[in-house]
Parts: sequence; structure tokens; C-alpha cells
Amino acid sequence: MAMPTLASTESVLEGWAVNPMLPQGLRISDRGIIEGTPGIAAPLRTYTVSAYNTEGSTNTSVSLFVGCPAGMRVSVSGTSCVPCPRGEYRLQTSSDLDGLYNCTPCAANRSTETEGAQSQRECKCDAGYQLLTDDRCEMCPKGLYKSSVSDSACGSCGAFRTTHAPGASSESMCVCVSGYFFDKDGNNDTCIRCTPGFYCPEGDDRLRCPTNMTIKSAGARGRDECVCAKGQHELYAVHE
Repeated sequence: MAMPTLASTESVLEGWAVNPMLPQGLRISDRGIIEGTPGIAAPLRTYTVSAYNTEGSTNTSVSLFVGCPAGMRVSVSGTSCVPCPRGEYRLQTSSDLDGLYNCTPCAANRSTETEGAQSQRECKCDAGYQLLTDDRCEMCPKGLYKSSVSDSACGSCGAFRTTHAPGASSESMCVCVSGYFFDKDGNNDTCIRCTPGFYCPEGDDRLRCPTNMTIKSAGARGRDECVCAKGQHELYAVHE
């Protein structure tokens, strides 16, 4: 801050004045220095600092705001700083009232790895999304997943596995493709081909055909593949 000086070098400085009043906890010292510990947030504002004596006064201006460091915002009470939540960031230069109390959300389908992000550069593709060449985040295609907040590519569910829908954010969302079921009794944790007499829709389960019906071949995908067992025939209702 530029120190104001009186017009006459022989004048004796009597004091200092600031208008408007400084934020809570701040004061101007006998040497014209603004000091103290702020007690509450305050938006950017220009203050007039005056040096005066009996002959008059001279002024200078100083602009300041009371806020939090980058990556943090002012609490609801206005008396402390809290980290920006995941998916948001805050620059230290955000000095208007809204910028002091609020963090900026990342763009669509982006988030941050941790709380307290300090810039937009920390916004990465959210879990379930991967980065495209045009800098957009695209939902992982069906059969792929991504569990991290990063700009890396989605990973494959593996052999005979897929997801029910695009945008899978965890490997646990991978299921067996239709015609296969999860081998719960085996030691490989893999999807194996559906056995005769059963059908396997997309998912991890193997479903038995209804009573007196069967499927002779392996790899059946749906109930419509069940046929009458040997010695049985299908009944049809006749409506008159």
C-alpha cells in the first residue's frame, strides 16, 4: 500500500483513518499498516486510508478482501475455511462474495480425485467415463468400466463378460454375457458356457427350464429355447 504523506514536511502526523470500516479483526497501525487477524470473510472492496493532522489530511486507496486459500471456501458462518468438495474447485483469486463462499463445479461428467481442488486442471473424467480426443468425457461403452477419477481409458470386463449398460464405474458391475453363467462353485471366478437343460440370460445366473422342458445344447440364452423333454408335448389352449 502506498503511504499517504502530508503536504507540509514540517507537519506532525496525528493519526490515521480508514473509510469504510475495515473487516472485523483488522486495524490500521500507528505507522499506517493494515494488520491483525480477520475474524470473518469480506468481499473485495476499496478502502480510503487518510493521514491527518490539524492542518488537513491526505488520502490513498487500498483494495483487499478476506477469504480462504485456493481449494477452500468460506464456511456458512463466515468464520472458517472448509475444503471444496469432490467435483469442485476454487481459485484463490475468487474475491467477490459468491466466489468466497462457493467453489466452482467441474464440467459435465468430470470430478476431482480428492477434496480441496485448486484449479480446473484437477477436474478429470469421472468414474464410468473416459477422455475423448476432443477433450470431452464419454461414458464407458457397454462391456467396459472405469472405477477411477482420471483421464485414462475404460478397461475391459474380460472374457465372456459385459455390463448391463454403458457407464459402468466398477468391476463389480461386470456380469456374464448371455449364454454364460458365473461359476460360483469353481475356483476360477469366470463365466462358463450355459449347460444343457438351463438357459442363461445376461447376468451371473443359470436358470433351469420349466418342468418337463429342457435344452439339449449348451449356451442357451433365453427361456424361448426350452423345448418339451422326450415323451412330452406342449399343450395349446383353444379358445372358442
